[in-house]
Amino acid sequence: MHVIQTSDEAFQLLSGTESEFLSPLVNCSLDALFKSNPESAPIALNLHFHEGLKSDYLQLLIRELNLYAQKFGQRKAAKTWLRGAPLSCLSAAEITELSFLTASNFDMDEGTYSEYGFECSVADINESNLALMKGLRFTTLLLNIDAAHTPKTQQIWPLLDLIKQYKFQELQFRLDVSNSDSTTLHHWLESMMVSQPQLVELHGLEEMSEPIILDQLTKLMSARGYTLIGDRFFVVKHHPLLHLKHLGKLQYTPWGLSHPEIKDWVGLGIGALGKIGRGFYQNIDKEQEYQSNLTQGMLPIQCSGMYPNDNTAQVSALIEQLICLHQIPNPKNHPLIGENPRIYQVFQQACHKGWMIEEEKYLRISSQGLNHLHEITLKLLCREGGNIPP
Repeated sequence: MHVIQTSDEAFQLLSGTESEFLSPLVNCSLDALFKSNPESAPIALNLHFHEGLKSDYLQLLIRELNLYAQKFGQRKAAKTWLRGAPLSCLSAAEITELSFLTASNFDMDEGTYSEYGFECSVADINESNLALMKGLRFTTLLLNIDAAHTPKTQQIWPLLDLIKQYKFQELQFRLDVSNSDSTTLHHWLESMMVSQPQLVELHGLEEMSEPIILDQLTKLMSARGYTLIGDRFFVVKHHPLLHLKHLGKLQYTPWGLSHPEIKDWVGLGIGALGKIGRGFYQNIDKEQEYQSNLTQGMLPIQCSGMYPNDNTAQVSALIEQLICLHQIPNPKNHPLIGENPRIYQVFQQACHKGWMIEEEKYLRISSQGLNHLHEITLKLLCREGGNIPP
């Protein structure tokens, strides 16, 4: 496997949570990144599509897929996702071809926690597109919604009724609330309940002009049968991810929460982010360079990084546990916390403010603490000082 890395070796971060996990990384070689992945563990595939790309993008993506199939093709693909705007970028024949090639190159898993999903926008929803994806046996539909305007102005209800007719195994909504307000957001949450989505993601909460209190949203959604997991996901009562949370087995990734058994997340396409073991990589985001690498049979990876030492990796694992499970082991039972004065002080001050509650075995995030979750995690990342302001 050949790889070219450009001189621009900086991860492009799309959200604050990504920054918390990717900012501690230091550059590493691709040999170091790929050398220690368990051959029996399942993988996830994320194939990315952007509007406005050249007509040969699919063929380039297939070349990249074939390169990864040489390395990972014998392992089960527990999750396969068409990300971005696949229905806007590809014809029905092209989506069919890609689905066939993916299934031919990888062992598609159909277990309890597996997903075969696609993202789409409101403009993509019509009978022909839904029939195509249902016919290709996609199990999960993720609808991206711009929540800047009210549901009424977007005529969303007939489209939700149409989606419901096709009975996908799981319906997910991702609301971009970055340019919304609390009143409009509440309108959306009320409107979506009619379709009974299994998962609702609120993207961009930290960017809203008026602060949205997460514990208040949690109470609002709880009254409608939804439970908060992570920092922005709400799931129905019997959702597999909620079961994993109760078992203490969730992992956080830039693509959402998942079963921790998946160690490698293969990102394909321009600018795609990937995770291999405890390291990450990101593809070239310039179409010409992406094409040039693949034409030469080389992976189009721009940068790759790993945590510099075990201590940094353990802190990141602690942050992941805090976000996923809303609790961490009591410092008395956790050497990293108990023996590190800076980390101990962060949690001590969080308890003093009422953001965390000490129990026998755990420190648990309180309802008030949900509103300060990322403030705590950012303090954990701080290498100097790290005091929570009084």
